[in-house]
Amino acid sequence: AEKEKQRSESRIIVTGGFGYIGRSLVALFQTKFPTVALSHDKVDLVAGAVELDLLAQKHDATHIVHLATPRDFGKNSALGDSVSMLKNVLDVCSANKLKLLFVSSADVFSGFVEYPLQATENHAPFPRNSPGVAKYLCEIMIRQHASVHGLSWAVLRSATIYGGAVRRPKFLHTFIEQV
Repeated sequence: AEKEKQRSESRIIVTGGFGYIGRSLVALFQTKFPTVALSHDKVDLVAGAVELDLLAQKHDATHIVHLATPRDFGKNSALGDSVSMLKNVLDVCSANKLKLLFVSSADVFSGFVEYPLQATENHAPFPRNSPGVAKYLCEIMIRQHASVHGLSWAVLRSATIYGGAVRRPKFLHTFIEQV
């Protein structure tokens, strides 16, 4: 009964918890829930699921918010790493009966030329760039995994976010340097 009572309180692990969005989200979560922020230096999600699984058990996690992306996310090689990282997160979620929030991207709609695009949940994704393809593949993988393993999940498709806490957005900085 005590274990069941403890499980009713949310305890969250945030992969990519030291990135721009991750830092803000972790700060918000920590005001209401025990929250553990992970970085690539702490847990290598490409290498395997063991480290994440041990942390999930140690902290008796109830949720994983998956923000982590490969370091060179714009490159084609990041496609495989994105899928591997998510597969490891999915395995940990299933093994520990954790809920998953996957933060995707509006890049899944990057192939549309209409502007402004007012996409809804019923709008079919049409990615044209590597980040969009990676996020879309991950979304498909989550749905498939959920249908087989009964995973409780949600996907949040966010627009690209820049702000004051970002020292130097790589894309914008590189674009300005090139012009």
